[in-house]
Amino acid sequence: MDSRVRPRTRRCPAFLRRAYPHILWLCLAAALSPPGETAAQEPRLLSNRETHQAFASALEQLYEAGLPTELSTLNDQLREEKRYPFSPARCDATERSGAELYQRCLPGVLKVGTIYLCGHCSEWHARIATGFAVGRKGLVITNYHVVESNEKDRAIGVQTHDGRMFAVEAVLASNRREDLALLKVNADDLTPLPVAREVDVGSQVYVISHADRHFYTMTEGIVSRMGRRRVRGGTARLMSITADFARGSSGAPVLNRHGAVVGVAHATDSVYYHEEEDGSGTNLQMVWKRCTPSAGLLEVLGEASSDGPGGRDRQGDRVSLSSAVREEMSAWFGRRGSV
Repeated sequence: MDSRVRPRTRRCPAFLRRAYPHILWLCLAAALSPPGETAAQEPRLLSNRETHQAFASALEQLYEAGLPTELSTLNDQLREEKRYPFSPARCDATERSGAELYQRCLPGVLKVGTIYLCGHCSEWHARIATGFAVGRKGLVITNYHVVESNEKDRAIGVQTHDGRMFAVEAVLASNRREDLALLKVNADDLTPLPVAREVDVGSQVYVISHADRHFYTMTEGIVSRMGRRRVRGGTARLMSITADFARGSSGAPVLNRHGAVVGVAHATDSVYYHEEEDGSGTNLQMVWKRCTPSAGLLEVLGEASSDGPGGRDRQGDRVSLSSAVREEMSAWFGRRGSV
């Protein structure tokens, strides 16, 4: 009788034996895939804090290198309120799902913001809003009020979804009433979004924006109203939507189901059941989401519109208001919250 101790044979667990062909296939596929393919398909997702800090750091580097145009010069150009002749791309007839539209339009949505020193620390801070490309060679749309600099601001820049930062070189066109500005950056490969001429009340729309530092957030709703709002020096076009947006969304594109821009987000207006003279209130009932329709954008780009400036409503009748009503409306719209 053989008294030698034989080594004990351990069998592979059944679940591993069943999974072995799949593991082998995955290893083979990984070995044969081109270098970098996985990284290209699954880009690393930055946190909101990392994205915000990356913007401030990248713009600081451009500022230290002396690349951005002086903010005083940009503000002078902004106040000129010129038009810039340019024909943006038109959309195709393909209707897309929300997921398809997000992936298609994401590269064209930009971060537009300034950096400043708070005076309490040595760190650079950033105020970041939204914008979007309308021309491949560095043409960017955002809100007029986004470009208006604060006394603490030192530079304004534009950053793409893939992290490239560009200093704003010039304000090519602007319109204070419509709250729009066309910026020029030194880029020749931006992803422009097409622009639609009109949109109907009830149409489905989407907004991609950086609401409250939640970068590249997509919301969905409908166009709830088209009209005009009273502004200094006349009236301006107004489009209200039900898709949510908030601070940081200023300059965001409002998109139709084809992926074309039908408006630009610019302000919110909270409605309270009990409202005080200072604009505060209790019992919030609803929040108007105010946008400039694409007709205002096309006007900035030098294209004529049937409902152009001059204080006329959509039927072409001149608006005639008493001085008391004008003062009341000015006070009301003065309480709107720019985003």
